[in-house]
Amino acid sequence: MPSSQIERKLAAIMFTDIAGYTALSAKDENKALALLDKQEQILTPIIEEFNGILHNRVGDGLLFTFPTVTDAVKCGIKIQEETKAINDLNLRIGIHEGEITLKDGDALGDDVNIASRIEAFSPIGGVAISSKVQQNISSLPEFETKYISTPKLKGVSQEIKIYCITSHGITSPRNNLFSSMIKRRKFSFVKHILFPLTGIIITLIGAGFWFIYPLLSLASAVDDNIYDTSLAVLYFDTIDDSENDFFSDGLTEEIISRLSRINNLKVTPRTDVKKYKSKDLSLNDISNELKVDFILEGMVRKDNNRIRVNVSLVSNKDNTIIWNNTFNEQDTLIFIIQDQIAENIANNLDIKIAGNDMQNCLKRPTTSYKAYENMSKVRSNMMSLDMFNFLYATTENYSQDYFDLLEESIQKDPYYAEPYAYLSLFTLINALRISFDSGSESESDSLLYVASSYSEQSIELDHKNELALSLNIIIPMIEKILTCNTEEEFSPSPIEVRELIKKTNILLSDYPNSPLANLLQGGVYFAKSNVPIINEENDINLFEESLLKSFNRSKEILYYSPNDAITYYTFYLSTVFLTKFYLSDNKLFDASYIAEEFLDFNEENNLLSSLFP
Repeated sequence: MPSSQIERKLAAIMFTDIAGYTALSAKDENKALALLDKQEQILTPIIEEFNGILHNRVGDGLLFTFPTVTDAVKCGIKIQEETKAINDLNLRIGIHEGEITLKDGDALGDDVNIASRIEAFSPIGGVAISSKVQQNISSLPEFETKYISTPKLKGVSQEIKIYCITSHGITSPRNNLFSSMIKRRKFSFVKHILFPLTGIIITLIGAGFWFIYPLLSLASAVDDNIYDTSLAVLYFDTIDDSENDFFSDGLTEEIISRLSRINNLKVTPRTDVKKYKSKDLSLNDISNELKVDFILEGMVRKDNNRIRVNVSLVSNKDNTIIWNNTFNEQDTLIFIIQDQIAENIANNLDIKIAGNDMQNCLKRPTTSYKAYENMSKVRSNMMSLDMFNFLYATTENYSQDYFDLLEESIQKDPYYAEPYAYLSLFTLINALRISFDSGSESESDSLLYVASSYSEQSIELDHKNELALSLNIIIPMIEKILTCNTEEEFSPSPIEVRELIKKTNILLSDYPNSPLANLLQGGVYFAKSNVPIINEENDINLFEESLLKSFNRSKEILYYSPNDAITYYTFYLSTVFLTKFYLSDNKLFDASYIAEEFLDFNEENNLLSSLFP
């Protein structure tokens, strides 16, 4: 074909990439170049065997096309079989089918871009494929596949489902993508996180973000005059079978979430009511401590496929029950029970509720009972673990259970936002672990891309999902940290800072009193103050205000929940940054005040010494 001729045709498109090549090249350039020669030596006869054509080399990445999908898949499997014994030749392979444009020997087009994005989802030693490829080989019994996800791919408008080949003994997704989650290896926070760079942004990404969820849904401490009344939903008691605690907790948290959507009803955050689950206090004492007008309490009995829920709404004014009911239904009708509880509470509180508020209150997060049950288990298990036990789970099955539950939730209901947010969190954790444990830049970059895709997909489905909104701010920060080697490289661009400000403003508009949101905002404004083109006179004031709000709210929560490790970490960070800031600004009195507040609280609490020896 003459060099100027352009041809369009349908083809199977394959991308390959060597995981960890960038890090290897930085350590030993000669060894890295020898590895490229070794790759070409092994791959060339295999590609020819399956009628493949090499179109392009980009560093360690290669682009091939094949006349049929079957040829491409068989070739990908054989490549992984032949290279798995070669040191450092750790390949990822992605395959897609689509129309390509051939020009001057290169393959171009949207489907080529899709194939390159799919490759990032392949485990090392594995083969990732698109749904088009999966459909073509689904009738061939020799190939087995596993669904991975339907992420939003960068630069791709169409929906692309991604699968991985699981037959022929090649690496499956579970064996690689999340394997480092179960390594019992402690992480050096000081060395890798607290190194002296632009201070606050780096430290924000410290240990506290390994386990973000306990920091979420902490809104309170706002002007009570904006509310018609206030309510605390106590965690429902589980009758008979403690193994069903997750179900009772999930029901409680869903009711709290729903009622919190009513603008003129102040609902006590779950972190502030969690401590009463194990305390034997009267409702009157609890309502006085929480300073609320009403309390909702309940009991749940789950027996096989049936549930019985007793609920009572109690007024603090005269300690009378103003509404109670018993629901006895199939467990799959849990959403109807939630609807009826929320609606009855709204009606019996005698407050004026806007139509949109009521619609939001009755909006169900999912239509699948199984997906809801799985998410309740994941949340309950997370909340029962301290930070280090969560990170360093002792058995592989223990870690895999989380991912299996989340993946099944998405399969049951692909429009359920919460599982995508949690997959984003777990994938982010894995990316950090890989980066700091093995230094594999390519692998951690791929996982960060996956984590970002999950968070964006969660936000698309629920634009108020707090975990996803938070991760959408944190992930770009971490990407910056992992790819920079000097302070100059780390310095954010004006565009990056403006984007982070936009995201934190969205988060704060829905969760104005979240310690995490305010801590993030403080970090962003500190970064902005160091960018000459866009810095403003008020940036440092905004930094200070945000950190003070995070400090005060964290301290308030800790009085309710003194063993909340991550809130303590937020309190610690706020103290460190405020004290350092005041000292550098010669505000010795303010620095002394903040330090004394922290030390006074710490005398009653030994958690800090265990987290930060």
